[in-house]
Amino acid sequence: MLETTFECWTATAALARDTSRIRLGQMVTCNGYRNPALLAKMASTVDVLSHGRLDFGIGAAGTSTNTWPTATTSRRRPASGLRDAG
Repeated sequence: MLETTFECWTATAALARDTSRIRLGQMVTCNGYRNPALLAKMASTVDVLSHGRLDFGIGAAGTSTNTWPTATTSRRRPASGLRDAG
């Protein structure tokens, strides 16, 4: 049997498009799975598409083994490596 699993933010964006009254969101989004700026942009996009109906919960994983290294998270530079914009 083939099981289909959808990515939650993509599915939430589709629900935002197809509904008009229900509140939208995941129970809690783990902040260790995605770059924080990308996660903020994804949540902001869904909030705009839903006209403010997004309920956004964020939390940390229980252990360090719950996070997955991805292309966006593995290239993070430490704050000490950032240059002053001024």
